Parts: sequence; C-alpha cells; structure tokens
Amino acid sequence: MKKIIRFSTLILILSGFSLTSFLFRGSDLLTGIHILLGFIYLVLFLLFSIDHVAMHKNSLTQLNAKNIAGMVQIGTGALVLLSGFIIYLFGSDPITPWTEIHLGTTLVYLGSTGTHFLLK
Repeated sequence: MKKIIRFSTLILILSGFSLTSFLFRGSDLLTGIHILLGFIYLVLFLLFSIDHVAMHKNSLTQLNAKNIAGMVQIGTGALVLLSGFIIYLFGSDPITPWTEIHLGTTLVYLGSTGTHFLLK
C-alpha cells in the first residue's frame, strides 16, 4: 500500500505541476485526468492515513521530527484535497485564492511527505 501511495502521489503531483506550466495551462484533457487522479487519491489517502495512524498510535504520543512531519503531512494533505474539491466545484477562475492555496499546500505537502519518509 505504501508503494501505491508513493507512486500515486508522484503521478498526481506531476500532473498538477504540468497544469501550472504555460504549455498545458488550457488542456482540458490533462485537467480531467488530474481531477480523476485526485478523486482516486482521495480514497487512497484517507484509507492509508487511517490505517497508518492506527498502526503507529503508540508512538504518536512522542513529539519528534518524524511525528511533526506526519502531522503536517496529514493537515496539508487534507487542505490540498479540500481546496482541490472547491476548485472542482467552482472552477479556478472565480475563486483565485483557492488555486493559490491548492498550489501552496501542495508544495508543503510534498516537502513534509519527503521529510516524513526520510526520517527514521
């Protein structure tokens, strides 16, 4: 399951960052693929997060760098999913701050995910 999460995170982030480039900015196909991948990732993220927290519930009482990175990862992941859902419902043009929130929290999520995986 962990490999599926890592691979799907990478694919989703690559498709999202390709949407920010000027080459694919108006691509409806790539936008549709990114939205579909986002919905699939929503299910994977929620299932894996619940299982992962339940598996490590005994070590979560300790305050260390890995736990803090994991908490930031869960919080920003939830905000990325929420902002992506709002963008899906209302579009990115009328509510521009949500697009910026989505991109910013994606970068923080990516950093915290990398930090959480690298720490022992």
